[in-house]
Amino acid sequence: APAPARKKRELASDEFRLVHGFYNAAVAALKDARARARARQEPVPAWPKETEAMDPALPRGRGRILLVDDQDPVREVAKDMLEALGYEVMTAADGLEGVSRYRDLWREIDLVILDMVMPNMSGGDCFRRMKEINPKGRVVLSSGYSMDGAIQDVMNEGILAFIQKPYRLEELSRVVGTAVGTYQ
Repeated sequence: APAPARKKRELASDEFRLVHGFYNAAVAALKDARARARARQEPVPAWPKETEAMDPALPRGRGRILLVDDQDPVREVAKDMLEALGYEVMTAADGLEGVSRYRDLWREIDLVILDMVMPNMSGGDCFRRMKEINPKGRVVLSSGYSMDGAIQDVMNEGILAFIQKPYRLEELSRVVGTAVGTYQ
């Protein structure tokens, strides 16, 4: 494979391992806490989906979000977080699927959250194709890597914001809320 394609695959693989590691560590810690609580016959900590109380200071959002990310665990966790914040979420597994879904539904989509490093079509290329469909489309770029030159170049083309993975609920709430108008 050409060097740039190989480098993209290596970056995507590193990003997946990073996110998957965080995810697995969180699941293991919660399982361990639940097992210790059962052994002491104490109340068992709830899984995040079972938890009803969320920080009341986090504003609840409204709107439909298209989440484009090639990593299943990232998509699932981000979708759950966004739905907990009140958003309706549809997903796409890569840039090609993201452009296809956007082409069909762009009038109903309030915001796109777009991963920068994906197979088949990069986040930057996906963003450009979406802008051809709807020049006023609202897009937030995400990555497991800190903002570098390539990310900054895409940001300069009209991306609303950048959010670092792994996502934190408070930051996701603020960035998405600002992009769709919940935060002023």
